[in-house]
Amino acid sequence: MRTSINNFRFSGILALVAAACAALFLAGCGPGGPPKFSGATGHLDHENGFLDFLDQNAGHLVQLDVSIPNAEFEGGEEAAFAFFVLFETCSEELTKDEKPSVANCQGTEIHVPKAAVKREGNTWRLRGQFEPSEPTGPLQGMLAINLRPAP
Repeated sequence: MRTSINNFRFSGILALVAAACAALFLAGCGPGGPPKFSGATGHLDHENGFLDFLDQNAGHLVQLDVSIPNAEFEGGEEAAFAFFVLFETCSEELTKDEKPSVANCQGTEIHVPKAAVKREGNTWRLRGQFEPSEPTGPLQGMLAINLRPAP
């Protein structure tokens, strides 16, 4: 009788450990960790697949280490969040010195916690684990993606 109770306790503990491991793996914390995007991004041809990465991983935990050159950073802060914009297409050809803008280009506004985007010399950095939302919009030619910090 004593052996069967000990076996029952052990199998119950083993089941709890297995369930916890499965939950962590499904949350992206398995042996390989969550999907990762590491590199530079910017407007138009400099976007480097960052927005596709967020779109493909919407609703799932991701690891980001993203840099945006100061010359391409378009962002700011609202009361509850910070944001930056990545323009993807323009309805007309830009001149050599012209920057993309909402007047003639379409893109995505990325919403992040205020402390998530930091200036480091001539670049802006976004690092950490986030859960990207599905894109919403468009509103005035812009989509929006919220990057919720990992719990």
